[in-house]
Amino acid sequence: MAFPEEYKGLFELIKKKLRVTFSQFDEEIQESILEGMAEISERVGKIDFTDETKTSSIKARKLLKLYCQYDWNNSLNFFWEDHHKDVLSLQICAAKERREANESK
Repeated sequence: MAFPEEYKGLFELIKKKLRVTFSQFDEEIQESILEGMAEISERVGKIDFTDETKTSSIKARKLLKLYCQYDWNNSLNFFWEDHHKDVLSLQICAAKERREANESK
């Protein structure tokens, strides 16, 4: 599966967060990113992980980095328990931004 070009910046950001400097595990990291995006989006609704101007995108990117870090360390089973407050905060933030966007139409 080809990794979407639009997420290359996220890939580099997360790879740096994981302190991985070699390319041997690039495909695993990319798969973790896509899985994390799907899992987070399922819980908070559609969200843009690449927009650097929206608060919800910044929070989603932070959560995605943490998700990938947990996955990298084989402790993903603790992620949702440890970060349920962050998920709730992101749900609220994203809902506010969607409401504001709908009201301005």
